[in-house]
Amino acid sequence: MSEVEMKVILENERVRVVKARIPAGAKTESHSHPPFVTYALTSARARVTHPSGEVRDVVRKQGEISYSEGVTHIVENTGSEEMMSLDVELKG
Repeated sequence: MSEVEMKVILENERVRVVKARIPAGAKTESHSHPPFVTYALTSARARVTHPSGEVRDVVRKQGEISYSEGVTHIVENTGSEEMMSLDVELKG
């Protein structure tokens, strides 16, 4: 199975942009984001697990954009296709 890839493609004093690639069936390590915007490069199904034990199943469509105030989580690709997104993390 291919590995999860989180590649920083731009970083400056205002933002950090990360291209995330999660193969089908793979999951990330626990990681944190400050407030951020996600742009779905592919349609995907995922299971998101938070440190509190809360688990959410998420369906994203290609081109969908979402915002989060910041989070610590594990993301598991529960779909049959590779999951890719751009995460734009906002800095102070």
